[in-house]
Amino acid sequence: MIALSLSDKPTISITLGTDKSVLYVDEELNIELNVDVHGGFGLLIIRAPPIPSTSMAEGFELIKAITSM
Repeated sequence: MIALSLSDKPTISITLGTDKSVLYVDEELNIELNVDVHGGFGLLIIRAPPIPSTSMAEGFELIKAITSM
């Protein structure tokens, strides 16, 4: 296999937003994560939700994933 990238170094921009600044027990928190990638080989791996069967994954639900080229 041969991989070749003719572009400049890749740039990655990540923004994270939440719908609340204060959270109480049993409330839901909506998080929006935007990742913009320019350049590189075109392969990006984002791990979400957290690893299954861990305490972090218990209350995590991925509602929507949007990809664009």
